[in-house]
Amino acid sequence: MGNYYVGVTGTNVICNETHFDGYITAYPIGEPGNISFYSDVASKQPLDKPAFEKWAREKVASILSRDPDAKFTFFNRSIEPICAGLSDEHISGHNDWDLLKYLNNKYESRDMVQKRDVPVLDYLHCTGDKITYDALVKYFGAKNFVIQKLFGAGGLGTYFVTSDAELKNLHLSADELVSVSAYVDNLPINSTLMISSKNVYELPISVQLIKNTGNFEYMGGDFEIANRLTSKIKSGVHAYNQSIGRELQLMGYRGICGVDYIVLPDGKIKFMELNPRYQGSSFLLSMALKKYGTSIAKMNADCFGSDSMVVPSFEVHRSFINCLRDDDGIILGRPSEIIKKVEGSTFRKIYDESILARDNFEKPDDVSSIIL
Repeated sequence: MGNYYVGVTGTNVICNETHFDGYITAYPIGEPGNISFYSDVASKQPLDKPAFEKWAREKVASILSRDPDAKFTFFNRSIEPICAGLSDEHISGHNDWDLLKYLNNKYESRDMVQKRDVPVLDYLHCTGDKITYDALVKYFGAKNFVIQKLFGAGGLGTYFVTSDAELKNLHLSADELVSVSAYVDNLPINSTLMISSKNVYELPISVQLIKNTGNFEYMGGDFEIANRLTSKIKSGVHAYNQSIGRELQLMGYRGICGVDYIVLPDGKIKFMELNPRYQGSSFLLSMALKKYGTSIAKMNADCFGSDSMVVPSFEVHRSFINCLRDDDGIILGRPSEIIKKVEGSTFRKIYDESILARDNFEKPDDVSSIIL
């Protein structure tokens, strides 16, 4: 029985070759067994969705003809037409589409965790036509703001606004619901949960490497610096993770889920959003898990099964940055490893040290009450 990933891209599922026997993608990801509709990267070729779906259905059928017990994993609803004809026995690790839509909605997920007594920032939810810069200044008593669309990932749909002109340049539509909060200095962190029918497993925390360039761009992750978070912060994140994970469990959610928080300069933790899918940092966790004979993908699949998996206790003492050019991250010096799968696509430079303090990433000026 083979296991296959199906998706438009698969950059977040790399380094899971011990679980996946192949990958069916629109764009190449360079993993063993990857077959792609296009031979070039997404930046050079727009997606012809109907043609890709037809091609992918043929590939799925071809695999099943020679491996009747094959299983397929997919996360994005855009893939649903490809796998719609598959029976449950051929689908591995899939949650209900409506539940995924609910959890991806930033407004709904914040409302959900607040009911579990998990703290969030003070947010204002309204349509684009109701927002003026002066009104935000008056409401929040601040001058800098973060505006988020309800759906988005990797910083897409999240904007930093410091003036009326910048707000108007967003061209928010009258019927578009967004959330607004006052900007606060913070250290952004990410947790990865594995949720089964009985347990909520937690994997090592990373500090997110985010650059504020008008929006908040996710550039990589720093596990090494996260090891130095104070015990109070670690225990707080653990408590909130378990509370959120148990709620997701009751809702029927299974498998991998990312939980993003920010830590304020005084050490207070605020929930930001859920990511019910693989994370940008998942590949580095899978690399660390190889010596234990498992991977993120296998653990995710096991969460839908008998709940008999053993999750090792481990730390990751590495960090990484996403790159498009060879000279990206040059200020950081020579990396210990480079994960470069496809020419012209995003690749990762990995360092056996913390890189948070060595570039202009999002963090408070004073982290003494946060990091040991």
